[in-house]
Amino acid sequence: MADIIRFKRGTHDRIKDYTPGQGEPIYDKTRKSLRIGNGSDPVSDLPEIKGILENPADTDVLDAGVIGWDKTRNILKFGDGASSWVDLEQIKATPEKFVNVKDFGAKGDGINDDTSPLIKAIEHAIDNNKILFIPIGTYKISDKIMINGSLSIFGQAPEKTILDFNNSGTMKIYADSFINISNIKLLYPSEPVLINGTSHAVLQQVRISFANSDGLVLDNIDNTVLIDVMSDHNSGIGFKFRGHHTTVTMISCFADNNSSHGYYFEDIIYSNIISSGSDNNFTGYYIVSNGAVSPIQLNILGSGAEHNQYSAITAKPTDQPIYVNILSFFSYNNNTNNASEGSFLSVQGSNTAEIYAYNILGNSTTFLITNSNSNANVYFKSPISAATSGNTFNLDKEIILNSPNYKWKITVDDEGNLVTTQI
Repeated sequence: MADIIRFKRGTHDRIKDYTPGQGEPIYDKTRKSLRIGNGSDPVSDLPEIKGILENPADTDVLDAGVIGWDKTRNILKFGDGASSWVDLEQIKATPEKFVNVKDFGAKGDGINDDTSPLIKAIEHAIDNNKILFIPIGTYKISDKIMINGSLSIFGQAPEKTILDFNNSGTMKIYADSFINISNIKLLYPSEPVLINGTSHAVLQQVRISFANSDGLVLDNIDNTVLIDVMSDHNSGIGFKFRGHHTTVTMISCFADNNSSHGYYFEDIIYSNIISSGSDNNFTGYYIVSNGAVSPIQLNILGSGAEHNQYSAITAKPTDQPIYVNILSFFSYNNNTNNASEGSFLSVQGSNTAEIYAYNILGNSTTFLITNSNSNANVYFKSPISAATSGNTFNLDKEIILNSPNYKWKITVDDEGNLVTTQI
């Protein structure tokens, strides 16, 4: 069939004052139908308009008939209006700068193996500087999808555009400069979804679920932005930042029900975690300087952690110091294993650590903060608000902080204010 199918002007008793040359089909987003009219005021749904194909390249295509929209398969059809129909698969509905994975044979029906079509579409998009578009559907993938080069990939919604690896493959990205992925769900990857070595990475509205290991691993990346990215029910860490990272921003991200830490940072500077959450994991946010080449600098702002097995936040400086600012953080029902560490913050390791925590709300089932590092300082200042069952931080508990030379006891007075006493 020809790459472009055109229809000659036709007639229909529902079309009035038809203007020659202004009969191009359009898609009405509100009505979700193809329409045709006078160029500015559509007057009829396209499936009811008679048409004649100009120079049809496929002899199986009817030379006259009607076109219709198959709602079940999301495809245009051409036929006699009754029983004989031909799919119009070659109509170019995708903008010129995009590449549609279905143009390479992908079905997206959750049954056929779409591995090869997806690989071909990726290679074509990279080689021709195109944006890869993956329409609504479940795409069965049975092998590793390797991306070697800069690329933008767009789906339609993370719960509607799904790459189902079925524990047989994953996605590994080795971009030389830029990677952009949005509106896609990566389901059942057999290995971590990996982004390695790029200078810019943007992920927006991406879901990584039920991986057979860590969910998302970012390896030595600068200038990374993650917006509304969720990593859940993975058999490892939710978000793992491995290697050296600078200028990472995470906004409205969520780690949930992972077998290990929700977030793991081992060498990160100039970075911010904003309005994000970590629930039902091993530890909420785990910050360690193993192999770090410079001191860790991280801000955690307006975020929270709930129902994790151990601390909401653990800081463990080893090879380099750790400097963390925590502002307006909600910590609720963490340290569910009742381990001997703070439900909100546990400071470990042996290198220098400076932790500033302001405006912390929630509750504590054990100690709020523990510090076993004699080279670490924890600066804690927070108004304690009242809850219906009593004050949120269990006023009968004392909070003990170790600093390099002193030990402090923190209690709460009758008005809910913290009181520190050197002991």
